[in-house]
Amino acid sequence: MKKYFVLILTVLCIMTVILASCAGGDPASTDTQGSTQVTDPDTTTVPSEDTTAEVEPATLEETAADVPATEAPTEVPEEPSAEVPTEAPEEGTDEEATEAATDLTAETTDGALTEAPTDASPEIPTEPTTEPTTEPTTEPETEPETETEAETIPPNKVGDCGNVYWKDTNRIVGQVRLDSVKHEIKQTEYAKAVTKTGNWSVTVHENSGMLQLYGWIGFSFDSFELGWRIGTHNEVTYTTENASVVNREAAVLAAAKKEGYTNATGYSYLLNLNAFESGEEVHLLIKDTTTGTVYCFCELTVHINTVSGDLSTDALKEKYGLGYGSDMDMSDYDPIPEKETVIAPDDDPAVKLWFDHITEKVTRYDLSGMASGKDSYTIQMGKNEIEGCQFFLYAPTNKKIHIKISDFTNDQGETLATQLGVEFYMEDGYVTHNGFPASLVYPDAVIPYDSYIAYSSNTESGRYGMDADSKIDYGPYVLIGPFSGSDWNHEKYPFRDSIRGFVVEAETTKDTTPGAYKATIEILDADTGKCIKMANVYTYVYDVTLSDETAMDTAFGLWDIVSVYYQQYNENPDRHRYTDVEITKAVAEFFLKNRITLTGSITYFDMMGADWFKNPRVTSVRVLTKDQYDSIKTDPVLARKMFYYGQDEPGVPRGWRPITWPDGTSENVYDNTGLLSVLAIAREADQLKNVWGWEDYRLLTPFERNMDFKSFNFNSVDKTTAFPAWYDQYAVNGERDAIEYLSKRGVNVWVPHLFSYTPRDLKKTVGAQYIQSATIDTAFGEFSDRLQGFVDNGGERWSYVSCEPKYTSPYQNILLFNDGTEGRTMFWTNYLNDVTGFLYWHVSYYDAAGNNTYQMRNPVSKTGPGDGILVYPGSAYGQLDPIPSIRLTYMRDGIEDYQMLTMLEEAMGADYTDELVSHITTSTLTYTRDDDVVYNVHSYLLRALEEASK
Repeated sequence: MKKYFVLILTVLCIMTVILASCAGGDPASTDTQGSTQVTDPDTTTVPSEDTTAEVEPATLEETAADVPATEAPTEVPEEPSAEVPTEAPEEGTDEEATEAATDLTAETTDGALTEAPTDASPEIPTEPTTEPTTEPTTEPETEPETETEAETIPPNKVGDCGNVYWKDTNRIVGQVRLDSVKHEIKQTEYAKAVTKTGNWSVTVHENSGMLQLYGWIGFSFDSFELGWRIGTHNEVTYTTENASVVNREAAVLAAAKKEGYTNATGYSYLLNLNAFESGEEVHLLIKDTTTGTVYCFCELTVHINTVSGDLSTDALKEKYGLGYGSDMDMSDYDPIPEKETVIAPDDDPAVKLWFDHITEKVTRYDLSGMASGKDSYTIQMGKNEIEGCQFFLYAPTNKKIHIKISDFTNDQGETLATQLGVEFYMEDGYVTHNGFPASLVYPDAVIPYDSYIAYSSNTESGRYGMDADSKIDYGPYVLIGPFSGSDWNHEKYPFRDSIRGFVVEAETTKDTTPGAYKATIEILDADTGKCIKMANVYTYVYDVTLSDETAMDTAFGLWDIVSVYYQQYNENPDRHRYTDVEITKAVAEFFLKNRITLTGSITYFDMMGADWFKNPRVTSVRVLTKDQYDSIKTDPVLARKMFYYGQDEPGVPRGWRPITWPDGTSENVYDNTGLLSVLAIAREADQLKNVWGWEDYRLLTPFERNMDFKSFNFNSVDKTTAFPAWYDQYAVNGERDAIEYLSKRGVNVWVPHLFSYTPRDLKKTVGAQYIQSATIDTAFGEFSDRLQGFVDNGGERWSYVSCEPKYTSPYQNILLFNDGTEGRTMFWTNYLNDVTGFLYWHVSYYDAAGNNTYQMRNPVSKTGPGDGILVYPGSAYGQLDPIPSIRLTYMRDGIEDYQMLTMLEEAMGADYTDELVSHITTSTLTYTRDDDVVYNVHSYLLRALEEASK
């Protein structure tokens, strides 16, 4: 009978197709009245880069997609209302309910609610005789009857959540309300009070952080669990961290019951924007834990529209589209395609190990990488360079481990210096203490493995173990397994499956032999000594040599890291104490190894000594006194590196400003408008030339804003409090704006904020910022063009970032929550804009009173998450060298990339190099955050340089 049943179904399907064709068209399409073509459910259409850029900003689109029933009800129910009010509804028509929903929708921030087309026409599947399975990855039962019935399940269509069947026709799940879609930090609201059973699409303007979803759902079972999934056929994730039940008002329950559902609950989801690409679907799921059946109650398509710019015209696409018109092949390339697979002698299949790019920021509770299949990695690099990758470990139960890694070795037995670091994560309590969500548990410090093993027992916080009875104390090993961010409050910070990240770095010299090198990682059970996991990691060294002279000038501020070491000494009196000079020199040498030049106070100059600044990797020397200038002015190597930096960010009102002048005098002025700081720069220039006798001085000035003097109210300057006598001498005399004033009065090292290079034709991009007004643009031209005129007359073009722009903005930065690619690719953006120097205000801006940096927790300074903090005190782990943040490695890699780009331009020309750069960035607003793209373009750069040198 089963066979005949299947045969009859087959004949019916064929007849249906024939009849549809005779009716006047393709059986896979409806009539021409606004219908859409049915898409092959097995075919994924990937939008082009330019397509995603055309998404209208901040629009929540509601798709009223009909969905296929997977089980016909015993009786045909009334058509449920698509809208459920927040309170128990009064009797009314469907039209009235629709109008009410429209009123709510009109309140949506940043956009209107519109209907989005469906990707498939609704089809009614053949009724299966049994409940269709909700676990598509599970092999079907071997009984013939089950197999036959499985054949009657229709293929998945867009609109039924892929491989989880939509179940609302039998009154089990339905009636969804989406109350709010917000960015957790920025609190930008993209939707509120939108009621409908169906699917939604939202466009957001943040690329990182967590997206909050709040709403409620009606259903007809009591024991349930919330889940979510990104993509159509990925594994469902059930987690209390990202999906939770919230209390809802009594009226909601009443409304749900009136619609026929016995239960209604509020839901709250946190979606990590780093976890998916723009345009991917997020499915919100609920499981009946009594039956194990999973239901999909909502599809949300998230479009990320931040760095794409406004590419709404063909001209803009051609100008700013990444890699537009380029025939360079940026596909995946691995110079070591055949890799040896190794299995540990006592392999533990429950322990997972996988690799990823160094720029991939992976939170402590992100388990998605386990399914990546990346069981090895190839680091690609040149000579005289440092490059690395990450690997991650997961264990379902607590485990103490040791890690061994061999040196990278080639076939001739030659080795590369190999370094292994343990990633240290911010922990929940300290993140929330500083006003950030507990879900942002990113790694930052990268602690040398040997130091970590020796000192982790009294430096880490949190607890491993599923409960108080199974907790494991820290000791001379690394812990993996379920983790709680609290030592004591496990109810607030429950134990969750977690990962540990590690950094592997290879370092080459100028004499390194090019070719392939291999290192082996061994994971040992610390209790038994058995090797439970192994993997090989590779390095391929190209015949490309970076010089010691660094093409990108850098000046990173070092103020007072010594006191941070002292704090560690006070907490640990048994630690060896180093002198101030030893600490300062160790920190400076450490940064120089990473191609960054530190600058500091008068004391810093004296500590390091003039000879140290002759190192070819030192790119800049900040002189603050005439004696310093006089001591090195006759040395041609040092003379070209000297600069003076006095006023910071002129034009910013800051109240009282202390000023120390080049002539050695000091004073305080009250600067309520920012004007006095602009005038002070002119006075500094005069003293450098006339008091110091520095005819060809370099006066460096970072600035984040311009002052339009044509509209400025000079009467607003407070002249009653410590008003300077030099005001009239350096007053504005006919200049249109502060930039014109500074160009005439002596600035020649221009250091605008990186966003200042934003092209005006991308002005529609959400979050775009400009250093000049449109009026000033009209008078002088865009800032980049105007600045080029200053450079042509002997000036220099630098840039800087700081606490602004925020990590939620569309600009690159190195803050804690910025995407890992940005710290590297912002140096490609600098290269694009002919920027030759980079200023960073501070590398160790610790606040001992409240930021817990002494305990190696999170680097949240008073000015923002990670702002001004690039290293941690080495004394926390018993060493003199500082402990780097992983963000510092991004900057080092970007500076090395910049150097290779200058080499490529010299070898292949500017046009060729610009084409390569266009695959990474085309403006301050149009750049990639795709780690694979960054890796592939870097590989192409190395191969192009090697080929050019032949």
